Amino acid sequence: MSSGNTSSFPFVSIVVCTRNRKNMLRRSIKAIEASDYPRASFEIIVVDNGSTDGTGDLKSEFPDVRWLVENVVGKSNALNTGCRAARGSILAFTDDDCIVDSMWLRNLVSAFFEEPSVIGVGGSCYLADPETINKKMQGLGIVDFGKKTKFVDELIGGNFAFKREAFAIAKFDKRLGRRGTLYLGCEDSDFCYQLRDRGYQLLYTPNAWVYHTLPTNRIAPLRLIKCSMQGSISYVIFLLKWRSANHRLPRINALRIIFGRLLDDFLTFLKVRSFLNCCELINRMTAVVVCVTFLDTIY
Repeated sequence: MSSGNTSSFPFVSIVVCTRNRKNMLRRSIKAIEASDYPRASFEIIVVDNGSTDGTGDLKSEFPDVRWLVENVVGKSNALNTGCRAARGSILAFTDDDCIVDSMWLRNLVSAFFEEPSVIGVGGSCYLADPETINKKMQGLGIVDFGKKTKFVDELIGGNFAFKREAFAIAKFDKRLGRRGTLYLGCEDSDFCYQLRDRGYQLLYTPNAWVYHTLPTNRIAPLRLIKCSMQGSISYVIFLLKWRSANHRLPRINALRIIFGRLLDDFLTFLKVRSFLNCCELINRMTAVVVCVTFLDTIY
């Protein structure tokens, strides 16, 4: 890409899904608009997934942003809506609680030119306000794949981009991803696995990063425990979909995998004894309950 030739920059659609995070969304959009990338070469698409906090009022502040509404609650529904509306040859994604680095978009796009064979590129996520996290919760909100460019199996949803053709192959699974106040996840991992299953490659670049905003109310211990318990549902769905060698015995196979990871997490907890390790244990134990009680209703 030539810094002096706007036509050499591919047109990128940046999709941001939101629900009741008006103030954080404002901060996120401002950071994207300040990107070191020609403004005529990217569009910002905000998909409002049923906000009731006045998020729609931001339209007047950001007239160049495309605003969509997806009334069916669920992050995956909102993501798919944004993808269908996107006009770019590359679709990039970040979250409404993330602040992109000024070079984020340029470096994501550059990685596609450096490795033309890949269909997706992503980076790391750091804390926007690390002083809000006490020592017992170190690591919360951070996803760091290291300092070297490398091929990976999956990327994180707050910081990844894909060539347009990826969306003729994969869709975001509506069973996964946050759904209103239900803290599900794994929609990003599942999307990546759909592409990997078809033989496509994903690339991690250390040069494109975002900052994750975590207000104090979102790191309250009881809330984190609730997230861990509810997240076990999507964890079980993801395991059965991609890690199950025997789909004829889903309950038994899932329990075998979960008990193995539960043991690993327990041994880690004995060594580290952090609150995050405790949350991992809660997630695995709740996953056992999910498998035993109502697996048939979710898979």
